[in-house]
Amino acid sequence: MNYRTIDDMFERGTLVQLTDLWTPALARYRERPAVIIDIEVLGYPRSINRQKNGTSVSEKYDCIYTVALMPAERNATFARAQVPVIRVISSDVVGILAAEQEAADFAAWCVREFCGAEPASLPHPITTGNGRFIGAAVLPHTIPMYEARHRPNDHRNKSLDAIDQVRRHLDECQPDVIVLASTHWMPRDGFFIDDGAQHEDGCDSSYQGVEPQLFSFPGDPELAALIGDLARDAGLPVRRIHRVAQEHAVWVPGHLLCQERRIPLLPCSIWWRGPREAHRRFGEIIAEAVRRLDRRAFFVASGGLSHTFDFSKPPEYVVPQGERFDRLAQEWLERGQHGRLLDMSEDDFETWNPEGRAGHLYMMRGALGQDVRGQSLCYQGSNGTGYLTMVFQN
Repeated sequence: MNYRTIDDMFERGTLVQLTDLWTPALARYRERPAVIIDIEVLGYPRSINRQKNGTSVSEKYDCIYTVALMPAERNATFARAQVPVIRVISSDVVGILAAEQEAADFAAWCVREFCGAEPASLPHPITTGNGRFIGAAVLPHTIPMYEARHRPNDHRNKSLDAIDQVRRHLDECQPDVIVLASTHWMPRDGFFIDDGAQHEDGCDSSYQGVEPQLFSFPGDPELAALIGDLARDAGLPVRRIHRVAQEHAVWVPGHLLCQERRIPLLPCSIWWRGPREAHRRFGEIIAEAVRRLDRRAFFVASGGLSHTFDFSKPPEYVVPQGERFDRLAQEWLERGQHGRLLDMSEDDFETWNPEGRAGHLYMMRGALGQDVRGQSLCYQGSNGTGYLTMVFQN
């Protein structure tokens, strides 16, 4: 099995065959054509192991695919209610299938139904309004941190306590919408916006998949539509999509911040290897849409700082080269010197290796519209990486 990196993974709309080599529960789907409809990038290769004839066999994967399965009962037309959707690790995808007519028709339908669309021009563009971003936060999002709530001695509770301070801040300022930039959603072809009116798990309930899906949040399709329209007019590559399955960079902070409150959440992607300035510009466009629609918005940059893992050290360890730049980034953000992140040299940037290539931080600066000083609430390590929780009041 060939290990695929983020730069050569399968594209959305690709017709593929699944294998149960790594996930035995997939045996039931092995003979059914599958179409990749979404990709979650992990940002680093993870290793998995299995036993074969008494020998341990290892494999790597660095992304999770959401795939739609051709219905067992073939009909002349397809409908979402008949199409199971599951999430699998990249090692579960054995290769590309030959596009026989029926499978090719299904793949084309999946592209239209699940893979997003170019933003449409709004017939009556809104030009006035007094909305603005009233604040922002940089937040970590790992599932172990979410689970740490039930383990009092878990070191990640430091970050949880800090995130709870951000939640209390939201209780006071009562935003109309949270715009969240996910560092696990990193398309190679531009920015994506989730324009769903309601974000709920659309995965097949008979298959639990690679991680729990616990989300249920209202969305803001009107804001998403205006962002897409403005971004397209500005020449930025952007698509609108209603994602079937959100990844934990969205639902973990969503749960921790919103809890039982029904604050609309608008997730948007990072552009993998997109220019830093394009991310800042996209944040400015989001702010312009917020202004026109009179929204009081809060921006969440969901992701860590340095993202180089080392599982051989204690849980709170941070790799030294990563921590060195984390501390610089933290200082710059505290001083409101966001431009220093934009101006980092390529050598320093690659040594730092920030999660999501720091796209969430550049986008946040554009959304805030000025160099706002941040208040650090917590910095800690997690298996080599660096986590920062910081809040900004605009």
